[in-house]
Amino acid sequence: MQGSHYKVLLLCVLMTFITSCSDKNKHVGERVSFWLGQEVTLPENMLCLIKKDTVDIKAFDADYKIVVYIDSLGCTNCKMKLREWTETMNLYNSAPDTDIDLFMIINAKDVPSLQYILRTYDFEYPVLVDTLDSFRKTNGIENDENFRTFLLDNDNKIVAIGSPVWNPNVRDFYKRTILGDSTDAEGDDIIYETPLHFMLGTSHRGQSESREFRIRNNSGDTLHVSGLIPSCECVTAVTDKDSIAPGERVIATVTLTPDSVFGQQRRFVDLFFSEKEKPIRLKLTLLNTNNQNYEN
Repeated sequence: MQGSHYKVLLLCVLMTFITSCSDKNKHVGERVSFWLGQEVTLPENMLCLIKKDTVDIKAFDADYKIVVYIDSLGCTNCKMKLREWTETMNLYNSAPDTDIDLFMIINAKDVPSLQYILRTYDFEYPVLVDTLDSFRKTNGIENDENFRTFLLDNDNKIVAIGSPVWNPNVRDFYKRTILGDSTDAEGDDIIYETPLHFMLGTSHRGQSESREFRIRNNSGDTLHVSGLIPSCECVTAVTDKDSIAPGERVIATVTLTPDSVFGQQRRFVDLFFSEKEKPIRLKLTLLNTNNQNYEN
């Protein structure tokens, strides 16, 4: 979406956040207009973590980015909502041809405690530790929590505002922005019991990572697996059966073995059924790194 129609729709979504006095409501439109199109800067002095590993933020590249800022006030663990963010990102990462990254920026000084939280929740997305609170100062982040989560395009410009884990209307708005208005071409004939895209965190050359994709046949006809086409030689895949009767599931095990290229590796396998025109794309993403972790 572009232009005034986009701003009006986003304004309607954000108004669901604000239920207090009309004096606050009348300023929302001006604030939305101000932020949309602004470029967000990620200061280079922040430590970038994936669980216990330190990584290079420059290694990430996606069509969209969600940036979340969390200050040091109150319970950091409660504000992070890591489980909800993982579920939300699974929803957004279902697009076969669109990639999206999440960057959580936290104004914190206790790095070991933060790493413990990330490991406990098995959180595979990068967390930026901003000990100097540079992100807030550089970008003029507001005190209003409603204006501390941004959806950015590939040029780091804001295309949407608000937290999808705190408000379902914002979550759906982000989904429409990222995935467009298209719906699943397969309808209800196929049920995905697992995400179609797994984030694998960090890995190293030659260190294989595998995930199982579970797909149920919800149609009245038997489906036959006709092929598994990988994106490159780094990816292999097998299924536990060649046909799926109505009500049954097939398990596709996809394995990614990073090559010598460092940085973010997004790989996939297209699963074809004889009865379906379009394949189902099963994606794996990891960060291939040789960095040492932060802990001694």
